[in-house]
This record gives sequence, structure tokens and C-alpha cells, in this order.
Amino acid sequence: MSNVTEFPSDKSIRGRLDEGIENLSDVYGTLERAYGLIQQLEEKAHLLEIDYNELLKKYEKIVAGFENIEVKYLEYATNLQFSLESGIMGFKEDTCE
Repeated sequence: MSNVTEFPSDKSIRGRLDEGIENLSDVYGTLERAYGLIQQLEEKAHLLEIDYNELLKKYEKIVAGFENIEVKYLEYATNLQFSLESGIMGFKEDTCE
């Protein structure tokens, strides 16, 4: 009594390969669309950050100085810097020294 191992037919493997091509093609297409959407969102976020930073600079003048800005408004600012030497935080355009 011998054990005979049956291998899948050539047709069966080709069918699975074709199915794999379709599946991978769908996934790659979805990834490409997702990357495009991410790029659009990053561009939108950048423009919103620019507007927010400009508005925050105007608010700084209204409240008479950076130190008077509430912390919650600083959380989303992308134009802040901190000087380790002086311990002062401010906007990148301003000096922190």
C-alpha cells in the first residue's frame, strides 16, 4: 500500500493566481485612492494651520502678549518655539531670547 499525494491541477493553481491578481489589483487601487485622499487632507490641514497661526498672532495682540494666551489655543499652533536658554516660549517669527 503506497501513499500517493495528489497535487492540485495546473488549472486550479492558475485560477487561484488569477484570483490573487484581481484581489491584489483591488487592494492596490484602494491604497492609491487612500494615499490621494491623505495628500488632499494634509494640504487642507496645512492651509487651516496657516490661517489658525495668523489668527492666533492677532489674538496675542488683543490679550497683550504671548503669556496671556490660554493654553488650549496654543495646542494647535504650529508656529511655536521654545528657547532652552531663556525658558521663553513664543512664535517662531519672534525672538525667544
